[in-house]
Amino acid sequence: MDNIIQSLKEFIWEIVGFLVPGLFLIILSNFLISTENQIKNNFLFDWDAFEHSLIIIQGYIFGYIIYSLTKYKVYIQDKIIDYLFYIAKSNKNMINDYVNKKIIKFIYRFLYIRHSSYWHKDFQKSELYKAVLQKYRSEISNIDSMNVNEVRNILMTKNDKQSQVIYTFIFRSSMFDHISTVFILIIVTLFVQGIFNISLLKVGKPYNYIYFIMIILIPLLGNSKRFFFPKAIRVPFSNI
Repeated sequence: MDNIIQSLKEFIWEIVGFLVPGLFLIILSNFLISTENQIKNNFLFDWDAFEHSLIIIQGYIFGYIIYSLTKYKVYIQDKIIDYLFYIAKSNKNMINDYVNKKIIKFIYRFLYIRHSSYWHKDFQKSELYKAVLQKYRSEISNIDSMNVNEVRNILMTKNDKQSQVIYTFIFRSSMFDHISTVFILIIVTLFVQGIFNISLLKVGKPYNYIYFIMIILIPLLGNSKRFFFPKAIRVPFSNI
């Protein structure tokens, strides 16, 4: 019975995790897409009769699209950071001034914490992670070859009570990430609209303020994601 309830909870978390960002995109699109580009729902059948069901279905589908875009966003971000690190290392000998070295160090740290894999590398060097490996090495012979997520999943199976806290942190982290993806998608669309002189989104005094707020919120949402994600990873290790 407990396994059924746990599986049901995970299913609900997954549904909500995809549905919320999808519905958020629908709400913003309905508010921001220019009137001439909105599709009239008067074809094939009576759409009004299925309006609420269709919104849920659309939201769920858009949630999967946003999830894929978020993965691609992280991939592109990591590649850009890797390239900037490569340039910095290639020109390391050219940086002699003390102030310039301080600036480069600050930029390096700024980029470092925004790479998706570097937090895992740092955590693997921590005393907490090493203590977990030491404790379970005799029980799990290949634990040293596992990545952080694999070890975390094993620890979660040993303590079901902490699953709710972990899923909550993961959910919050994912929401911040997906909302920033929606904002980036809208800003990129606005940028394309400006380049090719086409009308996709509404512009003007009130809407331009909204776009400006989105630009400001994108990095803040990224910081919030990076606040909750490490917590979701560390919780199982902190309760060994």
